[in-house]
Amino acid sequence: MSQSALPAEAVLQRQMEAYNRRDIDAFCAFFAPNAVTRLYENDEVLAEGIEALRDLYGRRFRENPNLHLQVQTRMVLDNVVVDRELITGFDGGSTVEAIAIYEVRNGLIERASFIRRYAAV
Repeated sequence: MSQSALPAEAVLQRQMEAYNRRDIDAFCAFFAPNAVTRLYENDEVLAEGIEALRDLYGRRFRENPNLHLQVQTRMVLDNVVVDRELITGFDGGSTVEAIAIYEVRNGLIERASFIRRYAAV
């Protein structure tokens, strides 16, 4: 099955697996060339376009060797996937709780919005 034929949920599962391997090439392969990632609460753009995304996550992967994402809950409606995530090893070892909203078209993530907070330890 080609990537463009994958259901949105399968795209997100494979993208998460690449994230946990810190495999920047595999991770970026699941994003559209013009993908946008942003913080939901203030609309701050984190990365716009595949090169900005590669820079952001490449740096994050290099600087956080223990980075790990666990999906606690996943909801899917057509091409939209909403994950409740727990991310450990973030920015020097912090734990982050997040709601991630992904929009997938033709097997690629076009938009990702994140609501996140640092978890109390």
